[in-house]
Amino acid sequence: MILGKILLAVFFSLSMKSSNLPDKKADYEVQMGLKAKHDNHLYITYERENDVKYRALDLLTNYKYFTGTIFYKESKNLDYQSLSATQQFDNLSLGLSANAIEWADTQPMLIAIYKTDVLRISFETGFKRQIFQSTLSKDIPLNHNFYLTPMMQYFSQINKDSSKEFWQSKISISYKFDLKG
Repeated sequence: MILGKILLAVFFSLSMKSSNLPDKKADYEVQMGLKAKHDNHLYITYERENDVKYRALDLLTNYKYFTGTIFYKESKNLDYQSLSATQQFDNLSLGLSANAIEWADTQPMLIAIYKTDVLRISFETGFKRQIFQSTLSKDIPLNHNFYLTPMMQYFSQINKDSSKEFWQSKISISYKFDLKG
């Protein structure tokens, strides 16, 4: 199967997360995408965060020991972009990113990511912003090539003049192609 040699999984996920605004209902995220070898992926996301609806595109590509990421998120009152490049050293990746709510306000940031099979911890720091994120997740085989992946995530962002944090739980269902053919 030629497709199975390139594409490892097709997935769909649904998540709920706490709102950053008091007296607002929980936010949600619906995500679908493709995963390929070496953590390469393309995700399309629809979400409501702080009572505003967004859509996002996340593309990650790996080549040997280097990883490049492009992230784009928009709504009627936000246009957020991020570009990053890291070098991998076993479970640790170090690199640089540039992210901005508007490109005129681009922030250079340093990135450190520690990753195992079930845990991912990342920290980004720059002149005006620090971002900390930790994620626990594990693929659970259901039958044949279907997997269920529960995930818990903590996110904290501290800006020069504001901050936000939230907890998120997510359930993902994926179909992984058999690579033995």
